[in-house]
Amino acid sequence: MTNTITTTTTMPASAKTRDRLLLWVDTETDGVNPELCEIFEVGLKLTDMRATRILRSMSVVVRRECVHVDRGNWKAIRMHVDNRLLDECLDDERSSSMAAVGLQVGDFITAATNDAIVYPAGTNLTFDLRIIRRILSSQLDGHTADRIMNTLHYRHLDVTSFRLADQALDHDPYQHHAGTHRVDDCLTRDIQDYREYLQRLNGDEQ
Repeated sequence: MTNTITTTTTMPASAKTRDRLLLWVDTETDGVNPELCEIFEVGLKLTDMRATRILRSMSVVVRRECVHVDRGNWKAIRMHVDNRLLDECLDDERSSSMAAVGLQVGDFITAATNDAIVYPAGTNLTFDLRIIRRILSSQLDGHTADRIMNTLHYRHLDVTSFRLADQALDHDPYQHHAGTHRVDDCLTRDIQDYREYLQRLNGDEQ
C-alpha cells in the first residue's frame, strides 16, 4: 500500500493577482475651496476598469443646521435650492451627520481596497479627494484618515483629461451636460462619458 501525501501551498495575499477597480468620487459643495467650502452631498461608486459593472455604491446627504449665504457662494446655494439638495440637508430624516458620513466613507474605501488595487476616478479629482480626506478627518484622527486615503492608488483617472482632449479637437464634450448637480447624476454622467471614450479609443465609435 502506497501512502500519498498531498501538500497544498497557499500563496500569500501579496503574491496573488489583485483585481483592478475604479472608485468614482463626487461631492456637492457651496464653493471651490476644498478646505473651506460647506459639504452637502457625497457619492461613491466602485466599478470594474471598463465601468461596465457597478460593484458597490453609496450616496449620502450631509446634515446642516443652517446654510450661510454670501457673495462668494450665492450661485451655488441657489443651484442647490433649485435641485432640492438643501431641502434634504436641513431634513434630519433625509440626511446624516458629518460624523456618520465620515464612518460610511471610511468603511466604503476600506472594503473596496481590502483585496483590490483601486484607482480614484471622476471629474476634477484633486478637489473631490481633498473633500473626502476632510470628511474622514472630521471623525478620525489625521493619521488614520491619511492611512485610509493611502490605500487608494496614487494614479487617478480624471475624465476631465478626455474632455480637454476633445475640446482640443474642436469637439464639445459638455453639450449634453445640463445635469442636476446631484452626486448620483454626476457620477452616472462621468461613467457614461468614460465608457464612450473607451469605445472611441478601441475604434468602436458609432
